[in-house]
Amino acid sequence: MFSMPARSIAVAMALALAIAAAACPAQEPRLEPEQALARAREYYASGATAERVSVTLMRGDLSLGSSTLVVRLDPGVRDAGGTSDGADRADRPDRTRVLIEAGPLRLYAGAGSVVGVRADNEATGVTWDYAGALVPTAILERVPPMPLFELALGSGRAPDAQILLPYVSAVQWESAQRSPDGMRVALTGACSSGPVQLEIEARSGRLVACRVSRGGAEAITFAFEPIPVGDPDAWAIDTADRRLVGSIDRLVPRAPAIGGDESIDQLPVVSPDGSPWTLDAILPPVPRGADLRVWGVVVFVRERPGAEDPRTRSDVLAAFKTVADLRRQLAVEGQGDPDRSRAHLAGSAVIVYELERFAETQRLDSIEAWSSDLKSVLPAASALQPAARIFWSASARQTIDRFDPRAGAVVVLVDDLGRVLLSDRLDGLAQDPGRAASLSERWRRILNP
Repeated sequence: MFSMPARSIAVAMALALAIAAAACPAQEPRLEPEQALARAREYYASGATAERVSVTLMRGDLSLGSSTLVVRLDPGVRDAGGTSDGADRADRPDRTRVLIEAGPLRLYAGAGSVVGVRADNEATGVTWDYAGALVPTAILERVPPMPLFELALGSGRAPDAQILLPYVSAVQWESAQRSPDGMRVALTGACSSGPVQLEIEARSGRLVACRVSRGGAEAITFAFEPIPVGDPDAWAIDTADRRLVGSIDRLVPRAPAIGGDESIDQLPVVSPDGSPWTLDAILPPVPRGADLRVWGVVVFVRERPGAEDPRTRSDVLAAFKTVADLRRQLAVEGQGDPDRSRAHLAGSAVIVYELERFAETQRLDSIEAWSSDLKSVLPAASALQPAARIFWSASARQTIDRFDPRAGAVVVLVDDLGRVLLSDRLDGLAQDPGRAASLSERWRRILNP
């Protein structure tokens, strides 16, 4: 019987093992969710990023609605010379800053404060402070739900279970699996409403997609697309010329400018006793058959409790003095008799208050003070040219903002149908006599061409 020497048997077995090893390469070590998330944290903490995030509510394969936002994040890891500061993130001062663009809403956070504005209304803004490091909750506690997963990862201070706030309060990550081509890593986990999937780039750690179950067939999906970062130093939002409001829900679109056949008496304005203003209250009635017209000058004044600007009052008084001077010119053109002039001018002021910042006694005292000052500058000249009248409004957005959202005061010329002929910002008028003369000449050419 043929027998193989022991040495030959050993060589054959070694060769077989080598062939088997070549046919079945060694598998990569198991990837844990914590390792994949650490790679994502490193990506968003290592430098400025910007991503467009698409959010879609799904029911099965049906999209129920979607929205997009842009998240620009600067983790603040570079010093003035552009090199890494080398400090541990938990030990160094927090210099993280983020700019969020969600439709018309703009939010900027950094250095302990958050600023919010709307791109379609340059008149208002909102701010609030936060303590400690900039983490998603510093923003999310005051705004509608939005995905700030990049900030959660880049801040280095949000635990793994809470990086998907506010959509998932806590997630238990269970596994991490590389894609067949090795390009991506899919993390799976569970939350109170069902399964969670998070997909990241294997090499960089950048977020790619996320899916959060809402129970049953509903889920929210997120898709992340990198876009140009821009200059982080240009992200900050200036509110110097904006009126600060109390909450994010008060950031509303600017009301459309008044135009066409809209009459000024349609604005939400009332008389001191609370009755609505009418065109007859603004313009005195013209005698039947009289060959004349009465025009109206209406000044809208933005009243700021505790922060009244004496320059605004001076500008408003200068405008009413211009009305009084123009009345005298019209009387000269009427051979010295105001009643014989074919053009007459009535003056009114609308004081605009933010009622939540005014006590009732403050408003009444303010109206009385304005009434006294204006009537001294613009007393009655005739039955068709009465003394200055006072009205008030609780809505800047529906009154003065429709002419100029940043002005402290605006003057408007209206015809006998209440239609707006022109409007001018009054800020600085008292310090510019030439401008007041130009304004008077413009009015005169319309009143008595």
